[in-house]
Amino acid sequence: MIRERTFNAIATRACDGVDLTSTYANRGDALTEPLFIMVLKNTTDVIVHISEDASTSHYELAPGESETYDFQTNKSGSLGVKKVGLQFSVKINNGAAPTCGRVILQGQTI
Repeated sequence: MIRERTFNAIATRACDGVDLTSTYANRGDALTEPLFIMVLKNTTDVIVHISEDASTSHYELAPGESETYDFQTNKSGSLGVKKVGLQFSVKINNGAAPTCGRVILQGQTI
């Protein structure tokens, strides 16, 4: 018997590159449901840092880079998720600010 699951998209969290600074700033609301799949995209022309605690760089994305994280595939027992209440923050390195593009976070919940 196949167990059916319904996935729901979270609200996209995005910011224009020209709004980024060298200080972490929260982007979007904190998660209200566990996140099973996460997609990070950087369409700006600079390296961006994404943090889960507004102080540590957990993800570094080069210009034009996209990363997908599936916390559910190939898991037995308990599933991996990004927890409820997690707040994502974004910053750039000191130096030239982006002149174009966006930083985008998307994901799926069950």
